[in-house]
Amino acid sequence: MKNIGKISMLLVLSAALVFILGMTKGGNSAFTEDKGEAEGAVLLHVISDPHDLSKRINDEGPAFQRYMVLGDGKKLFHMDKILAQYKRVAKEARPKFLLVSGDLTNNGEKESHKDLAVFFQELEDLGMEVLVTPGNHDLNNPHARGFQGETQRKVDTLSPEEFRDLYRAFGFQEALYEDDHSLSYVYEASKELWIFIMDSNKYHQNEALRYPEPGGIFSLGTLTFLREKLQEAEALGVEVLTVSHHNALIHSPLAVEDYVLDNHEEYENILKRHHVRLKLTGHIHIQHIEKSSGSKELHEIAQGALSVYPHTYGVLHHEKSTGFRYEAKKLPLA
Repeated sequence: MKNIGKISMLLVLSAALVFILGMTKGGNSAFTEDKGEAEGAVLLHVISDPHDLSKRINDEGPAFQRYMVLGDGKKLFHMDKILAQYKRVAKEARPKFLLVSGDLTNNGEKESHKDLAVFFQELEDLGMEVLVTPGNHDLNNPHARGFQGETQRKVDTLSPEEFRDLYRAFGFQEALYEDDHSLSYVYEASKELWIFIMDSNKYHQNEALRYPEPGGIFSLGTLTFLREKLQEAEALGVEVLTVSHHNALIHSPLAVEDYVLDNHEEYENILKRHHVRLKLTGHIHIQHIEKSSGSKELHEIAQGALSVYPHTYGVLHHEKSTGFRYEAKKLPLA
């Protein structure tokens, strides 16, 4: 794991290349989504924060219209079209994996989760492997609501156990390891790459509090799981990519409390100690790349919310000889 090669990250806001981050010596920085890849290379897509709301519990009437007036930019009216457009993009690009870094649903509605499970299966039918982790909106959420006419109505949400069962085929079923303390797991993407899907959410007290806790933390048990599996990956010479909903690095002074993990320094230090160079997150709804301080660099990519303009998705390429290359793309909408 120490001889990672380069991490070249390209952030594209439109069709044009804007800037390059994290280049190290040697290698070609050109990025292509070429299907004719080298042996062992892996092409991944990344989305975060789709915040889907099932139309089976939303008639888009007056109650929903009022709700949207007070919204935060999420295009809930159009998520069915946005997801359908992403499916068309994925069908053309044929990534091996889709990583979904949390906040799958608007407020944890069971029906919204069921719709997404159907959507993810449609993507898998195209030949992709979908790997999911929940966000702070997704589990034990007392704010789960449907909209009918003039009224909002309380609807069922999902427990962590129900989440694992519903999304069993999307990461958990074929995981190398599952954490006993959370919904975290380790997935072998290739012989050279393990993906650590880390559940960073606080959902056990939501019902007692009567609101979903927005912040994140890793328990002692989950950090122990992380250390043990990172040690194994390091011993095998396998590179590691981690995915979580909450951030380990500060991307903006306006997005610290409830955005950055409560024990982010401990988590960051564990990753650096085991030579992890790249992690993916969401939660802040903006596209941003941050780099840690110190001699051991850790890059964190906060994937922009799919539900918020400009509706970005990430394209991540891994190859043992060149490391990671990343590009954020704007979803083409008709």
